[in-house]
Order: sequence, then C-alpha cells, then structure tokens
Amino acid sequence: MIFAKAIWVFWLVGILVFGLVVVRVESLQFRLCLLRMWWDRNGGHEVQSLKVPYNDVDKLKIETLEQMDDDKKTFAVQFATECPFNLDQCDAGGLSREWATLFAKGITQQSKHPMWPFFRKWDSESDVFHLNLEARSVEQMKLWKSLADRAVSEDFQDAVSEDFQDEFELREVWKSLADRAVSEDFQDAVSEDFQDAVSEDFQDEFELREDEQVLSLFYQLGVVIAKCFLRNLQLVPLSTALIKFVIRSDNDSDSKYSITYADFEELFPCMAKHMRTSPEDSPFDEISLVAEFLEEEMKIQTGFQDGDFNPAKQPSEKKWDSLAVKIVENEHVLPLLEYFKKGFRKVIDMNLGELFSVAELQQIMTGRASIDLGDWRKHTKYEKCSACHPVIKTFWSEMGRLSQQQLQMVCKFVTGLQTPPMKGFSELVPRFTLKTCAVKVMIAHTCSNTLDLPEAMDLSMMNIALCEIE
Repeated sequence: MIFAKAIWVFWLVGILVFGLVVVRVESLQFRLCLLRMWWDRNGGHEVQSLKVPYNDVDKLKIETLEQMDDDKKTFAVQFATECPFNLDQCDAGGLSREWATLFAKGITQQSKHPMWPFFRKWDSESDVFHLNLEARSVEQMKLWKSLADRAVSEDFQDAVSEDFQDEFELREVWKSLADRAVSEDFQDAVSEDFQDAVSEDFQDEFELREDEQVLSLFYQLGVVIAKCFLRNLQLVPLSTALIKFVIRSDNDSDSKYSITYADFEELFPCMAKHMRTSPEDSPFDEISLVAEFLEEEMKIQTGFQDGDFNPAKQPSEKKWDSLAVKIVENEHVLPLLEYFKKGFRKVIDMNLGELFSVAELQQIMTGRASIDLGDWRKHTKYEKCSACHPVIKTFWSEMGRLSQQQLQMVCKFVTGLQTPPMKGFSELVPRFTLKTCAVKVMIAHTCSNTLDLPEAMDLSMMNIALCEIE
C-alpha cells in the first residue's frame, strides 16, 4: 500500500515537473504571472504616488527620475497640469500608460536639461536604442567651459581659495580657454594651459561631482525601467547588448549573456557589415563612433591591430566577439551601464534569465511593432451593443481603411499605448471595449480601455472622428 502511494506521488510529481517545463517554454503569460506574484510578495502591492506635469515632457522626465523611489513599490500617476484625462485622475492603468508614452519621448529626444537624451540609436540604420555614450563627455565639456567662463568674471578669484590665487592671475590664459572651450583643440588647451595651473585635487573635485550627477541619473533611469517592465509598460526598443548586460551576473564574464558580434551588428549594421566583408579597408586598432553633441567623434581603443582580422589569419568567431565587447562596452558607456544596472537590479533583484530569454525581455519592454486589426477585433468586448450593431459595423469598416500609423494613434487614444502588448490584444488589461451610448462625440477612457461611440453615428461622422485623432 505504501509502495503504491509512493509510485502515485512520484508519478504526480513527474507530471507536474513536465508541465512546468512545457509552461516554461511555451507560456510567457504564466511566467509573467510568476514574476508579478514575486513582485507582489516583495512590496509590489504598495503604491507610490507620482505627480508630474503633462504638458512638458522634459519636466515630466526629470521629475519622474527625482521622485521615483528605488524600492519595489509600484506607482500611480497623477498629472499636475491640465490634460485630456482630468475625468480619469484616478490611475487604474490608463494614466500610467499615457505617462509611459510621454516618458519614452523624454528619454529619447534632446532637451534643455540634460541636453543629451538618455537613450539614442548609435547608428541611424539601427532599430534599437542603447545608453547614450556621449553623456559623460558632454557634461565634462560643459563643466570645463563653465569654469573657463567664470575665469573672466571679476568675482572668480574671490571664489577660489587663497592657495589658488597666484595660479589664476593670468587672465589672458582664462580668456583663451573661454574662446577655445568648444573647439576641437579644447582638450589639448586644457592640458597645456589649465591642468598644469590647477592642482589635481581641485580638478578632481569638480569632475567627480559632475560625473556623479550623471551616473545618479542613469541609476534612477534603471529604477524606472525596471518598474515599467514589472508593470508591462512599453517604452522603447532596447538593444540586446543592454539587456544582456543588465541580466548578466557581475562575476559571469563568459556566458550566454556575453556580447557577440551580432549584438554589435544590431547597434551598427553598416559598420559591422563593412568590417566583416572588407577587413582590409577597416580600422581595428581605433574605432570612431559618430557623436551627435560633441564636435569630434568618440574614439575607442580596441587593443587589436589592423592586421589581426586579415582573412589570411582566419580570425575565429570568438575573436570577432571580443572585438564587439571592446566596442559595445567601451570606456565611455561602461560606467553608465553599471549604474543603470544597479538601479534596475535594486528593483528586480532576481535572475530574470531563469524566466525569460533575451528576445522575450526585448519584446515585453517594447510591445508589438505593429497592429493586427483582425486580432484587435477578435479580442474586443461590447457593452450595451453587439458586433452586429450598425455603429459597430461602421467603426470596424472605417478602421480597416486607416493606415498603420493611424491605427496606432487610435490605439494610443483609447489605451495610452501605440501598440498592444507582445502577444497582442488578448494581453491588454482591461480588455478593449466598445460601447454605444447617448454621447455626441467619441470619448475614450484610457483607464478602462473603453471607447464610447454615439448611438447615431453615421459613416461620415465616424470617418471624421477617427481621422482627427492625434
């Protein structure tokens, strides 16, 4: 009897293990559910209030980074300025999705503060975003120019301690620096005229303080991205290299999360292809990356020689991967990556690689690339009407005439997202709902993903209403 029970238990455990393996491979939704259960048990049930402006993307971005706590709490958004969602100021999901759309703009476009975007495409031909490798260099340039500008003011010498008074008396040197601060010879000018005149301690104090401010911003960015991931809020398509760096263990340098040449090619399609197909015409000892905010290109020393990748030497795939690591995790961006990872892992201190592949993590963070109207229609719920209602038929008929861009605008109007989650509208929570009621115009409720349609809406009215959505 006992033996029979043992066999039964063994068989049941085997079935459960097999089922979990199948689920691990096929059911992304189940694995996301497991992640959110972990989050809820570790503090995700607590809510932080995030109060940000609606009509200023730059301020929204900075205030988000300043306000977001580096813990495991979720957050609810409240817009502090006038917005189209004043009737939905209780965030049940719609306000957060609208905030995510605005925040994504803020971290990928140039602004006044900081003047560089947090994410950028390293190559115009790339489809993914990576951390902006220029951030620290731009801030250091601004710092030196600020010091040079202060040097010509009457109050500058009073601001410097007596120990440095004699070193700053040559006003002509400072004026020269101010004029040359943004020239391509600025670094040389600093080393010749300025660094010799100022003690190392004085330089380090200013440089370190400015660098810490930049790094702290990227730490907070990691916190925000992690919380958006947990809430399935899509922001921007992140590079494979960035996701690998974030989920890779600090002491795991040789694993499936190591950078490959394919990751480099994702960031620099043209350069990677040219280096691989025409190595004799490509430099390998020093790589120049295009800069958007600095006058000079970003130089990267690889440690390789130009002849190392000569086809006659038959360089191995591992050697090409090593080159990719030197370029992708270069000295300009590596500190930013490390602080971004610290912030991300402060929120999600578990091994995401055990639940998701790198490709799945990319898709979860990005959502679908386009909208499938058939999928949208299939997963629509109807309230106070049915799919056979004349207004509903007109709605879907006119939706079929819209371009992909227009469909995405309608989706954003109703849900706050330009595209649905990775698996389509079946994963949209709450489900997209169409409702006919006694209203005069089309009204969207982003918190409930509901679109109110006038009961007597004809073809012409429907066409105008859909085309006017921005």
